[in-house]
Amino acid sequence: MKIIIVGIGKVGSTLVQQLSKEDHDVTIIDTDPNVVNDIVASYDVLGVVGNGANFDTQLRAEVNKAELFIAVTSSDELNILSCLVAQRMKKIKTVARVRDPDYSKQIDFLTNELDINFIINPEYEAAEAITKIIKYPSTLKVDSFSNRKVELVELKMPANSEWIGKQLSSLPKKDRDKILICTVERNKEIIIPRGNYTFAADDKLYVILDKNNMERTFKFLSVQKGKVRNCMIVGGGKITFYLVKNLLDLGIKVKVIESSPERCAELSEIYPDILVICADGSDQALLLEEGLETVDAIVSLTGMDEENIIISMFANSLHVDKVITKINRHQFIDIFEKVGIESIISPKFLTSNQILRYVRNLQVNDEAEVKTLHKIANNRVEAVEFIVNDDEELINISLKDLKLKSNLLVATIIRDGKVIIPTGDDQIYINDTVIIFSYENTITSLHDILL
Repeated sequence: MKIIIVGIGKVGSTLVQQLSKEDHDVTIIDTDPNVVNDIVASYDVLGVVGNGANFDTQLRAEVNKAELFIAVTSSDELNILSCLVAQRMKKIKTVARVRDPDYSKQIDFLTNELDINFIINPEYEAAEAITKIIKYPSTLKVDSFSNRKVELVELKMPANSEWIGKQLSSLPKKDRDKILICTVERNKEIIIPRGNYTFAADDKLYVILDKNNMERTFKFLSVQKGKVRNCMIVGGGKITFYLVKNLLDLGIKVKVIESSPERCAELSEIYPDILVICADGSDQALLLEEGLETVDAIVSLTGMDEENIIISMFANSLHVDKVITKINRHQFIDIFEKVGIESIISPKFLTSNQILRYVRNLQVNDEAEVKTLHKIANNRVEAVEFIVNDDEELINISLKDLKLKSNLLVATIIRDGKVIIPTGDDQIYINDTVIIFSYENTITSLHDILL
């Protein structure tokens, strides 16, 4: 597919990396020649220097020959205008990153009246992801499928769990029928667990389950933590704007620390029920004075990764029960694991994964539709949700009789609203929703699971 990407910042560069890996014909547009040259030198893409909303710039980028136009600059207005210009050049699918809350209230207008096909808001997506972790503090991360009927939770196996040293096959059948451990990450190694997998301390488990079995599963695996009743947020940007509303809706007491007096005044006016402290959130003495040792959770949302890391490390040293850290540079991942920072939110990856799902939906034929896509285990494993239409090589055949690719797992079948953790005797039917886990395979359609 020929794809144009306007704006090569954090999200744009991540998209280039992912889309070029999947052999798309990518052309980038950016006003900074150094950025364009660096990306062109690193990936098999074409580059154009210029304003993405300019007709001549789009003509040089051959937007008239493209199938998808993605605008992810730092300016909402430029992204919207770029999409409108592209549509006048050719009837083309368009994606725009729109971050301002005022515009986010007009999603229907942007999609229905301006014909922008897909609107993505990184800050809103990040706030939603953080909210799930705070709602379920036993998890490191929560991803949802099938309108939240099914949850994929990331858990860390505690050293005091009764299951340490025991095999997966030793789990009681009543529990194995309700949950599925789809992937395990151990010392950077990815394991698709079978019955002989043996639990070990500090293993990261990726467990898929019916949302109604969440708390029972946490208790069963000895990872249960207490409910979050009060939360400290450091940084008062757009993510905080969305996050505060979510936390208040959950009945959680919120304190925000922000250095900008103007932003503090805005947040206080919008949310009179929260406490806003105008101060430097990286000041450890201030954090102690504001009760960091007594909060149930802290979320570091400043604009600097290094600052967020330091705040989270300090919170960990005080044994704050839930520490959530926003980052953009994933080269810090190894450092996080060494210092015990576990719940990590990356808006650029949340955004790029949403757009990647949309791209794959444009690719698929009539056999299936990509409904949801999540990347886990540091983006090395994909979890993809499909709606099954018709494929005689897949439907009405027992899973054990299907010739599936290696490093792949049919994790869940949702049928008539019922969540099924499948065995080898289960079959896939038309209109089922199916969740596939894949390591070292790119699954763009359901048929791709077959050899």
